[in-house]
Amino acid sequence: MVEATRLRFLSLGLAAGMFLGLLTSVSADGHHDPVSSRLLVAGAYGDYLYYSKDDGRTWSRMTNLGARNWLGLTVAASSSLAANADGSYIVASSNLGATFLEATNAGARSWSGMAGSSNGQILVTGEWQGQLRVSRDAGCTWQATGPVQRWTDVSCSDDGRVMYACTYAWPSAQGGQRIYKSADVGWTWTLLTTAPAGTYLGIACSSNGQVVAAAGNYGDYGTKTLTVS
Repeated sequence: MVEATRLRFLSLGLAAGMFLGLLTSVSADGHHDPVSSRLLVAGAYGDYLYYSKDDGRTWSRMTNLGARNWLGLTVAASSSLAANADGSYIVASSNLGATFLEATNAGARSWSGMAGSSNGQILVTGEWQGQLRVSRDAGCTWQATGPVQRWTDVSCSDDGRVMYACTYAWPSAQGGQRIYKSADVGWTWTLLTTAPAGTYLGIACSSNGQVVAAAGNYGDYGTKTLTVS
């Protein structure tokens, strides 16, 4: 457990007007132990990706990637990152955006969520009203996998073997219980029927993938809930 004295919250440059768009995602190279991280990357909708190498005290803009509607990103300690934007290609970079690859083979789609292994080699993302996409070569190629769903978020273990994905689905209309798990680097996916019915919006797992937490709504219109397994 992280000691409370080691936790701190920074403004991420918002007070100084660094971010021009709506901040949508933040990733740390420490992955499941962000307190040990010094490299942070943030994305904003209708804006650029930004990075910090000093725990968020100062930020630099990744101008080469351009301003996009960024939604999901992940960064590894090697300075490799992968990110997606609404209606755009997935991008991967090994040097914080100085040079980058656009995954045209995956198409320009409405993406949601992005997660990766600690070494940046294994990546997973979801498509709103589509399938999941998994890369096992640091974002060079992507495989469509899993059922067609309204995917909202993804998470994976540090080694990338265990993955989780959640969806937005009205329980009464589609049966609810829309959390999926893969234990084989995204080749196959299993619906976790023991998870409560809900419209899940976010998901995260532990470094070994054995503990998972998902947040969303319980019932068609109702209560906010956090599910932990």
